Amino acid sequence: MKKIFFTLFAISHWLLTVHAQSFQISGQVFATNKPVEAATVRLLKADSSILKQTVSDRDGFFSINESQEGIYLVSIQAVGSQTYFSDMISLNDSHPQYDLKAIELTQTANLQDVTVTAKKQFIEQKIDKTVINVDASPTSVGLSALELLEKTPGVT
Repeated sequence: MKKIFFTLFAISHWLLTVHAQSFQISGQVFATNKPVEAATVRLLKADSSILKQTVSDRDGFFSINESQEGIYLVSIQAVGSQTYFSDMISLNDSHPQYDLKAIELTQTANLQDVTVTAKKQFIEQKIDKTVINVDASPTSVGLSALELLEKTPGVT
């Protein structure tokens, strides 16, 4: 009885494995004729909901596997480039693979200079102490240390 059950289980598992179809979408991403590394590639359903996501390799190549046939589209994003959307892709038993070939991303405007500014908080709470940044207070100009301590909340 155990041998029959094991044989039936092995045959059914083999049939399910053989019948399972894997579909693949692949391509290569370029920007200004250079491969784009770490571009975000998303496989989207026809309604634009995200199914799978991957990144391109050092040479700009990517590959996404899907187990269900259907109609999909691919979006590709990279820093400094506009988002690319493919045409609708139909994956079925007669077309299990789809190659997007070379995809050229359009560059966005180049940034010349970036200035990062930060402002300290007047009062910082640490685990064991409270730090008061005197230079962050606009009313600290011209005051002595004693006058600053008198204006500090929580100090008596």
